Amino acid sequence: MRWVLLLILLIGTPVSEPQIIYMKIQDTQARELLSKVFNRDMSNFQTATMDVTLTAYSATVAETNNRPEVTAYMVPSRIGIVAVSRDLEAVFSPGELILLPNYGLFKIQDRMSTHKHKGTNPVPITNTIDILHATPKAARLFGVKKHEPLIFILD
Repeated sequence: MRWVLLLILLIGTPVSEPQIIYMKIQDTQARELLSKVFNRDMSNFQTATMDVTLTAYSATVAETNNRPEVTAYMVPSRIGIVAVSRDLEAVFSPGELILLPNYGLFKIQDRMSTHKHKGTNPVPITNTIDILHATPKAARLFGVKKHEPLIFILD
C-alpha cells in the first residue's frame, strides 16, 4: 500500500499561511480524492504516489529562455502547467495530469534545466516539479517545498 504523507487543509486561514495537517492516506483514499477532482469514479484506476520537491518559476527571460511565452514542449505558457526535472521525464509524458494534493491539478507541459547554479557550481536538478506562477514575486514567495506528495494514474 502506498501512502501520501501530507495534506493541507485550509480552515479559516489565509492562503499565504495554510494550516498544515499531517495525515496518512491509503491508495483507496487517493482514488477517492481523484474521483472528486475529475468528478467521475476512479476506483478502477491504478494510482501511485511519490514524494517530490516542488519549486516555482515564472515565464520570464531570466527564469526560462529568450522565448518565455512558450514552454520547452512548444505550448503557450500559462498558469496550471508544471515543468518536470529530466529524471521524471522517464516517468511522466508531456500533457499528463498530476495531482499535488496540497496545491491542485496540473498538466505537465514543460521541462526543467538539467542543473541549477549555486555560485559557480552546477547542482543537478532531480525529482523536482516546477510550478509556473504568474509573477517572479509569486514564485519567490512559493519557495521550495520538499517531500510533497504527488498522485498520478498508472497506465
